[in-house]
Amino acid sequence: MLLMESLTSFSEIARLLIGLGMNNSSVGKVALSAAAISNMVGLLLFLVMVPLSFPSWVLGVALLVQMLFFILIVFAVVRPILFIIIKRKREGMPINDKYIYWFLVLVCLTCIYWNAMGQFPALGAFFLGIAIPNGPPIGSALVDRLESFYFGILLPLFMTACMIRTDLSVWKDILTFNISNDKKLAVVSLVLLIFFLKVSVSMVLPLLFKMPLKESIVLSLIMSHKGIVEISFYVFSFGLYFLDRDTFSILVLSILLNSLFLTVAIRFLYDPSKQFMCYQKRSLVKASYQSEESLLTCYVLHLVELQGQDVPTLISHKVQKLGVGTGTEEYSENVILSFEHFNRYVSSSISIDAFTCKAKSTHMQDDICWLALDKAVTLIILPFHRTWSLDRTSIVSDSEMIRFANFNVLKQAPCSVGILIERHIVNKTQESQQNLKVCVIFVGGKDYMEALAFARRMARQENVTLTVLCLVAAGKSKGWYQMLDTGELRELILSNDPGNPEEEISTIYLEEKIVDGAATSMLLRSMASDYDLFIVGRACGENHAATRGTESWCEFDELGVIVMGNTTGPILGQPEADFRGDRIPPPGGQEGVGEHALGDDVNWIYDMAWYGEAVRKSDGYICEEHPAKLSSDGVWEKIIYKGEGLRVWQYRLPNLEIVILFVFFLWQFFNILFRKMGLKIPKFTSMMLAGLVLNVLLTVSGDKSIIQELLFPKNKIDIPGCLGLFGFMIFWFLKGVKMNFKRILKAESKARVTGVAAVTFPIIVGLVIYMLKPVEKRTLLATPYGPLLLMESLTSFSGIARLLRDLDMNHSALGRVALSAALVSDMIGLFYVVMLVPISSPTFASFGLLIEIGFYLAICFAVVRPIMFKIIKRKREGRPIDDKYIYGIIIMVCLACMYWYDLDQFPALGAFLLGLAIPNGPPIGSELVERLESFNFGLILPLFLTSSMLRTDISAWKDCLTDHTKFAVASLIVLISLLKFSVSMIIPYLYKMPLRDSVVFSLIMSHKGIIELSFYLFSYSSKILTRDTFSILVLSIVLNSLIIPIAIGFIYDPSKQFLCYQKRNLAIMKNSGELKTLVCIHRPDHISSMINLLEASYQSEESPLTCYVLHLVELQGQDVPTLISHKVQKLGVGSGKKYSENVILSFEHFHRYVCSSISIDTFTCIANANHMQDDICWLALDKAVTLIILPFHRTWSLDRTSIVSDSEMIRFLNFNVLKQAPCSVGILIERHLVKKKQEFQENLKVCVIFVGGKDDREALAFAKRMARQENVTLTVLRLVASGKSKETTGWDQMLDTVELRECMRSNEPNDQPGTPKEEVSTIYLEQEIIDGADTSMLLRSMAFDYDLFIVGRTCGENHEATRGIENWCEFEELGVIGDFLASPDFPSKTSVLVVQQQRTVSQ
Repeated sequence: MLLMESLTSFSEIARLLIGLGMNNSSVGKVALSAAAISNMVGLLLFLVMVPLSFPSWVLGVALLVQMLFFILIVFAVVRPILFIIIKRKREGMPINDKYIYWFLVLVCLTCIYWNAMGQFPALGAFFLGIAIPNGPPIGSALVDRLESFYFGILLPLFMTACMIRTDLSVWKDILTFNISNDKKLAVVSLVLLIFFLKVSVSMVLPLLFKMPLKESIVLSLIMSHKGIVEISFYVFSFGLYFLDRDTFSILVLSILLNSLFLTVAIRFLYDPSKQFMCYQKRSLVKASYQSEESLLTCYVLHLVELQGQDVPTLISHKVQKLGVGTGTEEYSENVILSFEHFNRYVSSSISIDAFTCKAKSTHMQDDICWLALDKAVTLIILPFHRTWSLDRTSIVSDSEMIRFANFNVLKQAPCSVGILIERHIVNKTQESQQNLKVCVIFVGGKDYMEALAFARRMARQENVTLTVLCLVAAGKSKGWYQMLDTGELRELILSNDPGNPEEEISTIYLEEKIVDGAATSMLLRSMASDYDLFIVGRACGENHAATRGTESWCEFDELGVIVMGNTTGPILGQPEADFRGDRIPPPGGQEGVGEHALGDDVNWIYDMAWYGEAVRKSDGYICEEHPAKLSSDGVWEKIIYKGEGLRVWQYRLPNLEIVILFVFFLWQFFNILFRKMGLKIPKFTSMMLAGLVLNVLLTVSGDKSIIQELLFPKNKIDIPGCLGLFGFMIFWFLKGVKMNFKRILKAESKARVTGVAAVTFPIIVGLVIYMLKPVEKRTLLATPYGPLLLMESLTSFSGIARLLRDLDMNHSALGRVALSAALVSDMIGLFYVVMLVPISSPTFASFGLLIEIGFYLAICFAVVRPIMFKIIKRKREGRPIDDKYIYGIIIMVCLACMYWYDLDQFPALGAFLLGLAIPNGPPIGSELVERLESFNFGLILPLFLTSSMLRTDISAWKDCLTDHTKFAVASLIVLISLLKFSVSMIIPYLYKMPLRDSVVFSLIMSHKGIIELSFYLFSYSSKILTRDTFSILVLSIVLNSLIIPIAIGFIYDPSKQFLCYQKRNLAIMKNSGELKTLVCIHRPDHISSMINLLEASYQSEESPLTCYVLHLVELQGQDVPTLISHKVQKLGVGSGKKYSENVILSFEHFHRYVCSSISIDTFTCIANANHMQDDICWLALDKAVTLIILPFHRTWSLDRTSIVSDSEMIRFLNFNVLKQAPCSVGILIERHLVKKKQEFQENLKVCVIFVGGKDDREALAFAKRMARQENVTLTVLRLVASGKSKETTGWDQMLDTVELRECMRSNEPNDQPGTPKEEVSTIYLEQEIIDGADTSMLLRSMAFDYDLFIVGRTCGENHEATRGIENWCEFEELGVIGDFLASPDFPSKTSVLVVQQQRTVSQ
């Protein structure tokens, strides 16, 4: 007790500061650091006290060795393994679920280990958590997937259970100062004494370190806070009888009072709004008059969102002292190196210091303002929350998080603030001897004077020309601010006088009289293209004639009116075709059990410890304890209590943990075994087999074995089974969330007909057989027959979705049809279930039940669903769903299950229907799936399947042929399975589906799994089914889930689904033939690059170009992948899905106004990232596409000098498309605008690097087609091995010669009128190459001569042109030459197109 009262828990302090919003404040950071040190000292003292607390020093030392061994394993074995996992993980890809499962298993193992030592189990989990690397990818993934579930549901249960054990009456005497018990008085006195000592020490020491008094008091209150960590330790001590109930109650209630009053006191004393209060003016206007005005000091702050950590961090990198790669975190390396390069080689006179801030997105403004205050900063420059594409015509990203941070910085900054909206490279263009043209829009006020002061400082720089545009409202009298404005402008008005300073010589002053906002809009639009940078004050034009009529159109308050819009639309805030400028708007001693004498009746004490009740033999008294003891006294309990103790697994918490581990290891064993055997068996089958193995072990070992004690404790409380049943409720709820029932309306006719027939036909046949059979010969009663017939005829969408996902078929054409048919079948089955209620017992109660079900459905779809849509509309875009909504939805799941349980119906059905009412996909549906599925599916759900299998009698199959009831059940199962199989095969076959696919489809529709098993378990629990019937049904499901996936894997070969039976490549096409292309879009910045490439491609009536545009969207919170056809050419503005609106409208605009001769059709693919290649290849095969064009996985900055994003997901997708595409594939690396430069009468210069081979011939074919376009000049550079014979010796060389013959003729003089255009505009060059170094030097020498390089993927393979540089190839998908051209080290920023000819052709 002394140790815990003296300790300051880091976890509690972190949670308190987050709740108070102080975790990013200076006081909060000191408190977190102090709490971390306190925590470590406390743990050290705990380890020292362990051997001293035991009566035998031998046991104490042994326990200490065990603890140290555990710590060694955790930090010397587990932590290095985790770093290996992180290194092996592909960057940008999420952590695999299997690692999450194993982490949870490790938590259970550590708790069991510490339980076996008789120590606080949570301490082992805490040590394990310290060993796991915090932050992304592992730490943040664990926090994201587990925190909401345990913090919202499980942790409140723990706290409630703790408070139930408390005796509230113990405080009556204390509050009235009537303390007759010396022990109570001692406990209260100790608690108060330690509290006052902690407050005093925590206040005095910071005062000695010059901390202000008020902040020292706040820090001392924070350090004295108590919470859940202390409560949990006291509960553990109370469970081991180290504390009596009175002492435990006093301690718990003192913690409750502590957490209440300290929070109120801290809020009263600490005002966070005043923490950045500045007592002197820090503005540019004042700085311009100081002597050090020519010096510039820049503090660079890289903001990183805090993930998987509690402690915000501010790191100083000292850029000017750093070497490359030293002392920096990887996440800030680009920032540090870029500014270091700028400081060393560009502008050494600027003093630069770089920092990295890792903080929660909602508190980043605190770090920004704190650093500005600490460094006496004059101006903070923030980036705008919107990012534009490379050609600045479309918005790539729109981050509400950044906008939220900007707003808060503007509110509390201790100095001036500027927001930079960059759509033009703000740089002194010295190479072209052009000035940087800056324009200040001046209306009046302090923000304008600040903007003017910054602009005048820029004007002192060489090659910078400043224009001050003063907007004057006619007929207005001058006030104080106007007089100040005149003083600031006086020097500018006289700027044309000789002898002025440099900034006045390069300054132009203009003055315009403005009537209203419309005139301002027209004026600014007329001069939009004349300047590179606009600088305005944030309050520019407020209450002024210049913005009259435009104030209500301001979209972003943080930019002010002038930057954002007038009555006709945005002035400077939207990407107009004639404007590429930028804006900077700156604004302003207990008795233990071991001490008792042990008598003959001591066993009843230990029975009560686990079972919660016991009978004393001496007098027959019955004693109960509520709640019962959870944790053990350790493996040496029997030694301490002289052989009378319980084993570790006989206590509830270790028992639950051991069962979880046992089940997990078993189902993982089967899952890994099947994968190693090459069998794609669903995970549910492995879980059922794990339960079956436990059933067999239980049968073999007998009733008094350890397995019996583990799985079926004496008191019959099945805790793992209850937890597993809760897990199933969550699982089926999530399946409802993932299901999009609107898909029924979009399903193909064969899917709809099959879905209806596969359910209805077996039911009709089963009912006819039952009705035709005489009553006396019916071996099954109507009560079990109806549910059995319905469930065997039903095809569960949830089961089929999981089966297809495990078989990797959910993105195939066959999988899509199966999902649609299963969805229809599920809805029909639910309808039959509801209709079965009044038919089964036509009484008033049955119709009342039907009304109650209808009422529930009305509440779900007429109340809950609209509320969910309102929540979505109110949520700020880009921000995650608040935790309170997740907790509320989980509570509704529990309420739904209780409601259906009260109706005596299947409870999980209520959860499923509620899931259907939740909008699927982002933001709510995907958030629920992400936070709940991993934890639930990996650990909790297997408990449900195992407990179901343990209720099965394996011997029930022995006499199936002799027992009439068992035979009837088995016959019904076989009959319905054959009927479903036949119907599901015949109907698709009649719809022209191939026979093999029809057979596979019928097998999928006949699959049974967890949904059927859960319904049978409910029927068995309700006494509708006997144990023999239940056992036969369950074992039939196990056989079904084993045999059907094996049969599907044997019949269906997914590698042949995209096999093409004809050649589809550019090399065999005639120049006048139709070219069909499939263009893939991931992000908005890919749109302009693809459009520019299409515009540069040749198209005419004789040689048409058809383009299919596929927008790829990652599937979130759904089971069903979707492919939507938008028909761009028929769409009007604003139609189509929101997530593809930019793509649709951009290509529609391109088709209508730029290039109407190109036929365009747009699609949206919503699919899992690992299976997007299936949709791409399927669409290419279906549309007979010749060329697929993919974007490269790297994206460059606006000036194309640095890499902005590097998506491993896109790279993985490109690899898979290259492997299985049914046509040719091109990967476009855009770092230069590939566009016909008709405005400047310049040709687009294209260069093909030709070495030889089919990919090079494909690249040449595409380039020759481009050369037929006007203003496109083609150069073919052939690399020939030096010293080799030029005679053609093989088939490939002959084809190369044929392809190059036309290019060779282009160098010959030819003025005949019939000569094709591509021959006239083609230049053929030939260069002898010795090795790769020669190739490198040659390409570098011509780097700036071309706008686009086109190469084959295998260009230069096994050729002298790449000898010596093959090992330097970073990206295999680009080939050696393509990788060299696309590397950041290549001097030019020219775009590259890498082409691969069709690989998969069936002979």
